[in-house]
Amino acid sequence: MNSWKSWLRALTVFALLSAPSLAVWSQDWKDISKPEEVRKLLSNKTLSGFGADGRQQTTYYRADGAGLKVVEGERIPRTWTVRDDGLYCVTEKDTYCFRVQQSVAKPSEIRATFESGLHELEFHIEDGIPSF
Repeated sequence: MNSWKSWLRALTVFALLSAPSLAVWSQDWKDISKPEEVRKLLSNKTLSGFGADGRQQTTYYRADGAGLKVVEGERIPRTWTVRDDGLYCVTEKDTYCFRVQQSVAKPSEIRATFESGLHELEFHIEDGIPSF
C-alpha cells in the first residue's frame, strides 16, 4: 500500500510540474499564415533540419520560387509557392503543402506541418543562399 501512495504522490507532483511547462510549450509557436509573411519568411533562406524520412537535410529557397534540397550529398531541385490560404507548397516529384509556425523565443526556428497534419518538422532558418 505504501508503494501505491508513493507512486500516486510522484505522479501528482509530475502532473503539477508538467502542466505549466506544457502550457508554455504550446504558446512558444506563432502561426505565420498570411501569404506575404510566409513568402518573406522563406525567400532567400536556408533551412536545415530533419525531413519526414528522418534524414538530415538542407533546403534553399530563392525568392523567385526555385529551391534546392540537399540530402546526404544528393541535390534535389524543387520549386515552391505560397497559396492564398498561407500554406507553402514544394514540388519535387510530388507536391506537398505545409502550415508554418515560428518560434516566439527563437525566431530562427520554424515548424512546418504537413497540410494533412501527419508530420511536423522543425528547421533552423538563416538568411542567404548559395548560387544554384
